[in-house]
Amino acid sequence: MKKKVFFITGTSTDVGKTVISAAFMHYLLKNKIDAVYFKPVQTGGHDIDLNAVNSLLNYEISHISSCAQYENPLAPDQAAFLERKTEIQISDINLAIKNSNHSVIVIEGAGGLLVPLNEAGETWLDFIKQIDCETILVSQDILGMINHTSLTLDRLKIEGQKPQLVIINQYKNTLNLKSLQSRYNNQTFKTLPNIENFNVEIWNQISFELFSTLNIENIDKEETLQDLDHQYIWHPYTQHKNSKQPLVAVKAKDSTLEFNDGRKMIDG
Repeated sequence: MKKKVFFITGTSTDVGKTVISAAFMHYLLKNKIDAVYFKPVQTGGHDIDLNAVNSLLNYEISHISSCAQYENPLAPDQAAFLERKTEIQISDINLAIKNSNHSVIVIEGAGGLLVPLNEAGETWLDFIKQIDCETILVSQDILGMINHTSLTLDRLKIEGQKPQLVIINQYKNTLNLKSLQSRYNNQTFKTLPNIENFNVEIWNQISFELFSTLNIENIDKEETLQDLDHQYIWHPYTQHKNSKQPLVAVKAKDSTLEFNDGRKMIDG
């Protein structure tokens, strides 16, 4: 099985890569794609971005364990040096990808494209040049974003790379988008406004708006529990042809059941 790898990078840190990663995972899973989330190196605490994705979606996603984690919110090479821990290598990331049996791997980078990963100076740019992946660039609609986004796009172009999407997070209807579109007229731009509270309906809407133009038709789709139920289980007291899909419980605590769409129900 050929894996498809998507790499989500940003023009800087804290521009919204984690929110976009959550939205993309939701889109893939909703379309029955066997997808897994991977944060190769985490700085600033243990699994904070993975936990943020799970919290945003209100359900737990499959993930590949990080190759390295550091407490200090710094570039990976600096954090490893200060904490006297082993540095992450691109070869570590490639091995984790190779060992995964998922159809799609959604990788969230740390910081921007040229953040040094180790003392040897390896960067995310070196990583994406080594593997067959599709890149999604995340920017934020703030002062200076035209320069930051242009610098990243121009460097990618020099290296023969072009993002599948450029997503402007916390979009405020500024003229920044128009300026970028006029300069990069063959680049696909998407926008995401600031959203305070997420729910299933909002995730369905924004994930479709952001990612429906991506070609995922040729990606292997997984058989869900609902598919298997429909194929093999007889529900003698249910009109089989017109019945709704059964609910899939993913977690239970005391009398509360939690389903894979984020809803909860009290088991009476």
